[in-house]
Amino acid sequence: MGLNVPECVTDNPTSPRKCAVPDAKAIAPDPPTVYATRAAAGKVPLIDMNSLICGRVKCPPIVGNVLVYQDSHHLTSTYALTTAPYLEKQLLKMSKTLSSA
Repeated sequence: MGLNVPECVTDNPTSPRKCAVPDAKAIAPDPPTVYATRAAAGKVPLIDMNSLICGRVKCPPIVGNVLVYQDSHHLTSTYALTTAPYLEKQLLKMSKTLSSA
């Protein structure tokens, strides 16, 4: 994110939107997950969770009244837990796809 999100939110309690960061800055173009997926030569699918963390243009510090980042780049445990149902659904879908391949 390039900034300490909790500190920014604390400094801007009435306007936490000031702590939002452009997604182009916050999301690496080729994160390690992309490299790992490529190295697996199509045997391991990529589950992209970025849409749950960032919007179409910016990555907000708070989603649904939950602080997203615990520092400048790690998700809070609370926010990560809110994404668990989506991840579970994707993992189950991918496991069915892989087992039938």
